[in-house]
Amino acid sequence: MLMRDIPLYTLSEVDRLVGVMPGTASRWLRRSRTDGVSFEELIEVLIVSVFRKQGLSYRDIRSINSECEKTFRISCPFTSWVFRTCGEQILMEIKREFPWKNTLESTFVRLDYDEGRVSAWWPLGRSAGIRIAPEWGFGRPVIARRGIRTDILQERREAGDSIADIAGDYGLTPAEVETALHFETYYMKGVTDSRH
Repeated sequence: MLMRDIPLYTLSEVDRLVGVMPGTASRWLRRSRTDGVSFEELIEVLIVSVFRKQGLSYRDIRSINSECEKTFRISCPFTSWVFRTCGEQILMEIKREFPWKNTLESTFVRLDYDEGRVSAWWPLGRSAGIRIAPEWGFGRPVIARRGIRTDILQERREAGDSIADIAGDYGLTPAEVETALHFETYYMKGVTDSRH
């Protein structure tokens, strides 16, 4: 079994990471609250969220997913390189008008691929330096430059350590630590911020 297929997240963590309403991952994946979610399924929920923001129903999205499975002959097609490169044609056949370039393309540029499947996600964009990949930190968000989990930095801050001390201890810049703390506060802990 590959790391991308191992359950690493809870359904509520997936909802928070992707930034969707509670219950979205459960509804798409048709899972109960106790089931774990793999990295590949996390990315699938990310792509589904893009479709939902454009007004597509779950029924339409399932239809697109099913057609892609048949055409590409793979499971979880939304997480594949072939969907990124050829999925627009199938989508246009099912849903005549869809702003692919302005929606999905902006999501695809935050994904890394390896052997035809998504291997990493840069949730805040590559320049922020936070990466989520099943092989790094057991799928937890990390500062990519050093592989340090963002939750560890948050724990240190909550224990009273200064940003400068944390940065020095891990060979990070203060800006990297601040980005990690922001990520942990607003994405992992589910705190609402008017900027999001």
